[in-house]
Amino acid sequence: MGFSFQSEKLSDAIVFSLNGYVEKDSAKSVRLKVEEMAKKGELLFILDFTNSPIVNSMAIGELYDMVSLYISIPKI
Repeated sequence: MGFSFQSEKLSDAIVFSLNGYVEKDSAKSVRLKVEEMAKKGELLFILDFTNSPIVNSMAIGELYDMVSLYISIPKI
């Protein structure tokens, strides 16, 4: 099964619809697109895995790295 993704802006969020088997290279392509959009000022991203029945461990690592770049924890 191949991989593809589409993105669309809904209100304040960019929704990424992932399709197919998600492995490291496909997750990296999503990460690079998120980084590109974040540099343009987008702040809210949603990843929709509805059409991605399998996400391998290397992909999860890549996506975790992406999330860790943009998480901000409020100071208490």
